[in-house]
Amino acid sequence: MKTILYTAIAAITLTFSSELNGQAVNDMFSKGDNVLSLGVGLAGTYNYGSAGGGSGSAFKQSPSYLITYEHASIDPGGSIAVGFGGYISYLSSNLSWTDGPYSYSDNYSFEFIMARAALHYKVRYSAKVDPYAGLTIGYVLDQHNLVTGDPYVSHVGDPGYSAYSATPPSPLEYGAYLGARYYFTDKFGIWAELVIMNNAYNYIGFGINFKL
Repeated sequence: MKTILYTAIAAITLTFSSELNGQAVNDMFSKGDNVLSLGVGLAGTYNYGSAGGGSGSAFKQSPSYLITYEHASIDPGGSIAVGFGGYISYLSSNLSWTDGPYSYSDNYSFEFIMARAALHYKVRYSAKVDPYAGLTIGYVLDQHNLVTGDPYVSHVGDPGYSAYSATPPSPLEYGAYLGARYYFTDKFGIWAELVIMNNAYNYIGFGINFKL
């Protein structure tokens, strides 16, 4: 009787272990997958060190509008996969103030063009979650436009213009990010990321993603 009981327990244990091993990792990000993500970034201020700031100074910044593409390039099996891709984003900002009889509106727009690499962890017993962490590096392009009635600083080269011009950020951008995707279907899901970059540009991004 004991022999039969031990045999049954061993069989159940082996069967359960086999089931767990069969479910050990998901396939939400496997070699050859291509993921396109769209979204916005919030809570980050791109501080470029504007020199302006008289009375009534006010700073405004748009959300970051984000497009990310990633290709699963390395998948040795097990719980880890590696993806490489690109990242494009856009945001604009405005600093307005008055100084004496004149008002000033300092406008900037920024385009980030960056490469990214991420390490993905295939979560055990889940076929819907894709957590990852990675590094990013690239360039930021900026356009500047100062609007004012001050006849001495309206255009580049006018006397005093540089005193009311923001200092452009370094064109080199780099940073790190931590995020996760959740899939409602095999092809469609949502994502969220915490992004930390140099130039004090840190934000939380979220949006939708498509597996192509």
